Amino acid sequence: MSIIRPVRPVSSRFSPSKNYAVLQTRYRKLERRILWIRKVQARVIQVMDENIRLKNLQLDVLSWMRKISFGSVPFPIIEPHLGNTIPRSELAKLYWAAFSRSRRLRNKALAILFHLCGINPRLIAQFLFVVPRTPKNYIRQFEHRGVERLLWPIRKKVKKAEDPHYKGNTADHTSLSASGLWNQQDNVDH
Repeated sequence: MSIIRPVRPVSSRFSPSKNYAVLQTRYRKLERRILWIRKVQARVIQVMDENIRLKNLQLDVLSWMRKISFGSVPFPIIEPHLGNTIPRSELAKLYWAAFSRSRRLRNKALAILFHLCGINPRLIAQFLFVVPRTPKNYIRQFEHRGVERLLWPIRKKVKKAEDPHYKGNTADHTSLSASGLWNQQDNVDH
């Protein structure tokens, strides 16, 4: 036995004007979403292009920093880039300290030179392989104390080797051997 369902009239089951209005509304919503997506897509492409341009600029700056640190850029070429930020004599001290044997002195001088060129302290830290706080400290010391005190700080304390308190208490080999406390023959294994 089959169940026969009543058939609805055609007019109530399918209304072309009602369905057309719903489809039109959906179509307008989709068009607005597509326009929004195109705007976002254009902005994303613009930001990506800007990011590529900045990355290339960063690579150029790092290359220039490397040339300075290796001494490939002579002093007369560096000087115009800095303008009149500091006197020429102090700039020369920084330039020559950048080729010091001491890594600490070299990093201080390079950090200040790069800072005077307008390079970001984070990029300076990345180049010098130090934490970002280090170039910031060097810059702060330079601004408060100047080039001389930054590169060659004044030692306020007396070194232990020069302190008379410690100097009198240290025992040297001549006094020990003369007193018989230390003898080179005692250290030889028989």
